[in-house]
Amino acid sequence: FTASDNYAHNLVRPYQYSFCFKPLRSGNYYYSDYMIPAGYISSNTNDLSKYLQLMLNKTTTASGDSLLSPESYALLTGKGQNGYAMGWFTYDQDSLQVVNHSGLDENYSSTLFFLPDLGLGGAILCNVNSLEFCARAEQEIMALITSKPAPTYLFSFEKLMRWAVFLIPLLLLAGLVINFIRWNRYGFRMEFTSRIIPNLRLVIGIALSLLVLAALSRNYQMFITKIIRFQPDIAWGLVLTAVFGTLSALMRYWGTALKYKEAEEATL
Repeated sequence: FTASDNYAHNLVRPYQYSFCFKPLRSGNYYYSDYMIPAGYISSNTNDLSKYLQLMLNKTTTASGDSLLSPESYALLTGKGQNGYAMGWFTYDQDSLQVVNHSGLDENYSSTLFFLPDLGLGGAILCNVNSLEFCARAEQEIMALITSKPAPTYLFSFEKLMRWAVFLIPLLLLAGLVINFIRWNRYGFRMEFTSRIIPNLRLVIGIALSLLVLAALSRNYQMFITKIIRFQPDIAWGLVLTAVFGTLSALMRYWGTALKYKEAEEATL
């Protein structure tokens, strides 16, 4: 979709975390046909509240028709494996069963939840690519339902993560510059050494750098290029972490190898 197409459909203007610590207005409206089962459906809280009411009625419509059998409904909202059934997460809070699911795309996020025991539920829609806003709104609503205070947070884990993926590459860049200068001292030659410690340090440095990208892909369950669309600041920060970490490990290794070679030649 182009921006004009979406404005014609009265979509809320989206915001996205890009390369700063607060959301900026997004000029891109993403869409994906093959991701329709997971998202990209334009809706509103009125329609989603009707869907939640259907779920609370165990998919029985106003006319008395059931969309799912009791067995299928139990599979859909049951405990499943590790609290995950078929599209819904289930857990207990204050002796009440809570069924919920949240998600986001490049510009929007949402959370749906319902409590079968009380016949209550909620739909939260946010025009930003962050689940933190929806999660906190859900907690406030749950606090009203259970008549208990909402949890307080000393800091935002999400903001901490965004700061970390900004600062860590800067620290690694500083290390890269230091190792570059050190390597330059020995003439930028690529020498190798049979000593265990430099080789072990090289392997660990490269492995940790690549592990960052593997962990990122595993966490979001998609390839790095797709994550850059969803969370550009986090994805690019970790990509730079991997690149600077790998280059720094290589330059330190070559500099160390040249240092050992120079020392050996000086003793001859």
